[in-house]
Amino acid sequence: MWPKSTTLKQGRTKSGFLSMAQSPAMNQFPALHPNQAAFADIRRNKGLYVDKTPWFRQLLEVAEGEVVPGVEPALRNTHQFLARPRRFGKSLLVDTLEIWFQGLPPGHLSNPAGETGDWDELPTGWTSPAWLWEGLDAGNWHGVHGWHPVIRLDMSRVASPDSTETRRALQRYLWRQVNLWGRRGVPWGTPDWVPPSPDDSPSDILFDVMDALGRHYGRKPVVLVDEYDAPITKHIGTDRDPYPTVEALQDCYRVLKDDQGLLYCVFLTVITRFARGHLFSAANNMTDISELPAYGALCGFTEAEVARDLAFYREALVAMEPRLQDRDILGAWRDQYNGYRFAPFPSTPHVYNPFTLIHGLDRTLKEADLRSLAVAGRWPSAWSESGHPGLSARLAADTRQFLPGTVWEGGLPPLPTPGLGNLVRPDYSGLMLDTGYYTWHGGTDDLPAHLNFPNREVAESWVFDILNVRVFAPERDGRLVRDLRMCLERGDVPGFARRLETFAFGLARENLQSEASFRTLLQSLFLQMAEPTQSEKSTQGGRADHEIRIGARVYVFEVKYNRPVAQARNQIRDRQYGREHLEAGLEVTAVVLAYRHDLSDGPRLECRFDELAALLAERGQGTRSELTEAGQDRYEGDLVKQGEPLIQRMNDREKLRQRFNRAFANWEIELPVDALSPGVVWQIVQRGWTIWTRFDIGADDGREYLDYYAMHRMTNDRHVRLYADGDQEALPAMAEGYSYPQDATGTEREEARRKYFAHNQAVEKLLDEKGFVMTDQAHGSARINRHLQTHPDIKG
Repeated sequence: MWPKSTTLKQGRTKSGFLSMAQSPAMNQFPALHPNQAAFADIRRNKGLYVDKTPWFRQLLEVAEGEVVPGVEPALRNTHQFLARPRRFGKSLLVDTLEIWFQGLPPGHLSNPAGETGDWDELPTGWTSPAWLWEGLDAGNWHGVHGWHPVIRLDMSRVASPDSTETRRALQRYLWRQVNLWGRRGVPWGTPDWVPPSPDDSPSDILFDVMDALGRHYGRKPVVLVDEYDAPITKHIGTDRDPYPTVEALQDCYRVLKDDQGLLYCVFLTVITRFARGHLFSAANNMTDISELPAYGALCGFTEAEVARDLAFYREALVAMEPRLQDRDILGAWRDQYNGYRFAPFPSTPHVYNPFTLIHGLDRTLKEADLRSLAVAGRWPSAWSESGHPGLSARLAADTRQFLPGTVWEGGLPPLPTPGLGNLVRPDYSGLMLDTGYYTWHGGTDDLPAHLNFPNREVAESWVFDILNVRVFAPERDGRLVRDLRMCLERGDVPGFARRLETFAFGLARENLQSEASFRTLLQSLFLQMAEPTQSEKSTQGGRADHEIRIGARVYVFEVKYNRPVAQARNQIRDRQYGREHLEAGLEVTAVVLAYRHDLSDGPRLECRFDELAALLAERGQGTRSELTEAGQDRYEGDLVKQGEPLIQRMNDREKLRQRFNRAFANWEIELPVDALSPGVVWQIVQRGWTIWTRFDIGADDGREYLDYYAMHRMTNDRHVRLYADGDQEALPAMAEGYSYPQDATGTEREEARRKYFAHNQAVEKLLDEKGFVMTDQAHGSARINRHLQTHPDIKG
């Protein structure tokens, strides 16, 4: 149970603001424990515990009927399993369930004094201290299921590099259960209590333990299995035969199905669901709760939980680093750690990765340098420690993999088909979903369900850790995403391709040997651009590899590996990828990229791009040749004429509003109708953005337009003019920095600095004249950045 909320007050020492150790209030806070999964230890030491026991009301729901004291109430669902990525709280959940059913065994180290509460059914020596459940939802109803002995199996301890040794490893591991329950009181070796032999089959050993516990305690035992698939994932994506491991596990899990009424309930956790068709063919009475919205937050932290239970620590951070006072800490955490949704249904909650969030928070509280990085919007990444990089990297490097098999809109990945083929070469996108590299997005009428990276931390991890760029995150080619985005913003596709080629050339060859890994690399980079993006978007013509919208321009990408660009170009044209954007009045560019590693002159990235309208015109002309520039212009003119009746039916100002809303749809930012009156300046401060807008009518040509200036700490400033007829114009914006040659003289460096501030000061004057004035209502990071960009007297 954690203490009541304490408000931190700023204080100073001789060296500055209070450190964590110096702050009296910090000592009252629940301890963070990113690597701790022992429920009793956390509760005994008053550590942070985000209450997940409310979900037990449905997870352990009893069947209809009166609950009779002393009689085991029947459960509605007795055999269930839950799939979640690694380090998502599965082991802590299993540990909590173990203590829920049986309390603490005799001599438990977290309860040396033997404290216990009021639970009459406890066997002699077992305890259930009140501090386990005080302050939790469970405190009001724990004990309703009665006491049950628990067989807890951690299958990660059975994993063997040699699949033929799995059966023996299972025997040794299950024999430990025999010894464990012997120490706890099962009278092995006495009359009527013949123990199993160490040489018995794993299924026989497990059955004998189940039977003995039921007879000895007069209560049906519970079986909890953590990471039931761990022994087999070691062989997935390799050329080793997984069959001996599968056969041994099938035989063992068959007991959980044919328990002949010996068990009260069975609960299993899993990482990779694609193995279940093999392992559960012997236990087909399992209920999969992984994608049920009701259990979407059983593991992981919800937005409300983070806002409530981590409020103390945010206050502590501000006390230690006052510059964080003006930072949106919750927004930064949301971008870095949130975004996981374990089902395609809109009602499924988004959750944070608990390990990476707590790990990052714990380190930032302890290290001053990390608090300075937090001021700049960078929080520690621990995904490589929590994800499954070894397995993902193996398959990313496999030339026999094809990514898009199950990434599509409006559907679920199919269950693995029987047979071992999918274990040796599992579907890559399904693996990325299982291991937490992908998660579900969309699922509404406006945006069908599709898969993508959940957040910036995971996208960066895939690029820099899985693809073997071994430098700490903020420094590893830190300008890459910014440079690529700027190229697309300017329409500089050749510059985009050159920058991407330079980066890709530095990757480990074994980690970029397939179309799947190349496609996922591009997907992760697009996600980090903080722009609306979607991969494997399904249309009537098929699935485009990637789409990204920057302003009023959409880029449609098709990628190939060791195949010619012409093939990808023809695919976009013949399947008409992106056509719906043309009909919506957007500018669309078709880009094809082919990473060639099969040429005699070495690896290179081939690129070709077309205006999509011109490319689709080739279909209408019945030819596969390129159009001339004049032909492209004629087609674009015809397209506008064909659309005139629709455009005329739309109010021009509403069309402007829709174009603005599309530009910021990813952040659910919309421009109110009231902002579209001539001369009106509107300011929006939302989701980390500070945006000014002004609607006007051109004095010379009478064209209606909307100017907006947008600032966000994660991207460059944008100054854009949108016209009602679909045109768009880039206006002067603040420069983020300046450069000079490596051998530049002091005078040359000073001149570059002078030009930088002169440019920004001219832009500031232009914005002030337009009414885009920086006020106290603007986001804190926007105010600070503007001041630094326009005041040369500030050094740094």
